[in-house]
Amino acid sequence: MDADGGAGSGCLSGDRHGHGYGSPPLNGSAGFSITVNEVNSAPVVTNPGNKTTNELANLAFTVTATDSDVPANTIAWSLTLGTPAATGATIGAGTGAFSWTPTEAQGPGVYPVTIVATDNGSPVLSGSAAITITVNEVNQAPVVTNPGNQTVNELATLAFTATATDGTFLPTRSPGRSRWGHRRRRVRRLARERVPSAGPRPKRRVPVSIR
Repeated sequence: MDADGGAGSGCLSGDRHGHGYGSPPLNGSAGFSITVNEVNSAPVVTNPGNKTTNELANLAFTVTATDSDVPANTIAWSLTLGTPAATGATIGAGTGAFSWTPTEAQGPGVYPVTIVATDNGSPVLSGSAAITITVNEVNQAPVVTNPGNQTVNELATLAFTATATDGTFLPTRSPGRSRWGHRRRRVRRLARERVPSAGPRPKRRVPVSIR
């Protein structure tokens, strides 16, 4: 008989009086079979533990599960994203390989993720492991928009506005709601050079650094 399912056989015997001590000894028999049904067991996911990563950095790990069925069922992997959602996170359906690169907008934050393993038994059963992923904020240097070389006459004022963008997301508040937005820095620089008017002077280049 199979250990986990299948058919087996047996035999009952005895004499006409229900025991084997007649004279002469006689017996009869009846054959029968026993069918053991397979009962599917849900896969058990090994919890990989909570994770921490930086925004714009790839987080990768592989999840495993055990299936006590003999032979073991085939497992398919999937993700259930919580709130806020770890949008962009993926897992290999056949491998359990998890991968996620949080965007600049997703840091900082804490993201709940449930990892689900589903077997192909009958009925189909699944197991899961819940984790959280913490995404750290990473500061980025501002990028100055080069205003280009400038020309000015002596004794005249040269004025222009320089701008810069900062890719770092910072929380900003407006009445009744909160949102995330780009931080923009605007810098105004005034470059002046005064030259005495007594006599002509040659053209000169004056380097200006915008910080």
